[in-house]
Amino acid sequence: TPDPSSLPAPGNKQTFSQIMAHHRTLTPGQKFPDVVVPKVGGGQFSLRPNSTKPRIIVVYRGLFCPFCKATVIGVRDKKQKLDDAGVEVVFLSSDTEDAAKGLVTELGLPADMTVAYGLTPAQMVELGLYMSDPYLQMTQKQQFSEPATVMLNPDGTIKYLEYSSMPMGGRINVDNYLAGYAFSTQNAKEHPEFGKVVWGSLPQ
Repeated sequence: TPDPSSLPAPGNKQTFSQIMAHHRTLTPGQKFPDVVVPKVGGGQFSLRPNSTKPRIIVVYRGLFCPFCKATVIGVRDKKQKLDDAGVEVVFLSSDTEDAAKGLVTELGLPADMTVAYGLTPAQMVELGLYMSDPYLQMTQKQQFSEPATVMLNPDGTIKYLEYSSMPMGGRINVDNYLAGYAFSTQNAKEHPEFGKVVWGSLPQ
């Protein structure tokens, strides 16, 4: 696993490539890292839940990305279904505070949908995310994460995990996530042994 303290500045391609060569993703079934980031509206936000509700973290590239805006809109439009299922949603990026606030305003996100920002390169490494450097024509100046979706159990363990190394991937289908979670939860009640099943957790 790369040392987060050795992360390069944007544009240092050789060092950046060396770090990503040792890239390691997280694994379903493990505890999600206790990463804390600022959120729109003020205060710090712990990404790992400690409650009675499962949580979906939607990692997006930034306000600059049209694919990401479409993803956020799609999740926003499923808010009532998510609320009915008792599932929290967090949008997460390396955006600045102004950009994160811009996302909320531009897409009309309700106040009770959490938008967290300021994800650092070291935190991206800790979360196993794929990272990219901005290029000259972009308004984005800091390194950013490629898309990912993580669904966490109420105890903070990883239920489902989906990474992408490209802008078009890692896009959540809310209906599928909720259906899968409902299926596995109900089966665990009816068949306790099923509660020990963690998809995608076998070592490589």
